[in-house]
Amino acid sequence: MLFTHPTLTTDSWTLYIKASVLISRVRSFNSRFRISVVTRGSGISALSHESPAESEEFHHLDQTIAAFTRNIPRALRDPVGTAVDPLLYTAHLLPHVAMIQLYDPHAKPESPNDHSTVQMLAATRAILDLIYKLCGTTYDLLYMDHSCSVAWFLAGAAIIRFLKAKIAAKDDDEVARLEQELGIVKFMLRNLGDRTIIGHRQVNVLQGLYNVEIRGHGRKAATAPSATDQRAETDNLIFGNMK
Repeated sequence: MLFTHPTLTTDSWTLYIKASVLISRVRSFNSRFRISVVTRGSGISALSHESPAESEEFHHLDQTIAAFTRNIPRALRDPVGTAVDPLLYTAHLLPHVAMIQLYDPHAKPESPNDHSTVQMLAATRAILDLIYKLCGTTYDLLYMDHSCSVAWFLAGAAIIRFLKAKIAAKDDDEVARLEQELGIVKFMLRNLGDRTIIGHRQVNVLQGLYNVEIRGHGRKAATAPSATDQRAETDNLIFGNMK
């Protein structure tokens, strides 16, 4: 049901509902993964020591998310056509959010051939493509679903992870590209932040994450908020607003 979209019974609303269910399933999977990590760390024997990324459920989620996007009916593939359809736009964003959240705990950006990193980067740039499309319109962002700004924020946080790795690898071309992409995300969030509290908060948290991971890299802990604190605030923004 989640990845089949019969033309006669599918519209923006049904895609939005299905995409929201995808997000919920990924969150549930990640929650169980975090609990299993804590369980193993506490010395309590777990039922399985298999890596979550190698599990059948993980691969099923990955394939379901990919199929959801691939099977969207032709008439609903462009949420920014002659007019912006905010519900359809959100439905296009959410599968990429689900993909980022699925792969984020397992990604190793410092490893260029890491599969989780490749998938996460592809989903991040898919969100950027949707941002670029919206930038080409005069649509009022206040009418967008709140999940959109959460998706933009999540893309920005992912870019910061990639950026940190590319700076360490001294890949100047990719660093320049990522900085430009991060600038677009900040531009969108600032536009929203000028008029909403949540947008303002997201810009501040994203900038704080950037300060810690990029500008503050190598500083003593006393000179900047800890990466753990910033990560907790990031998780609160991502998961708290996806309810």
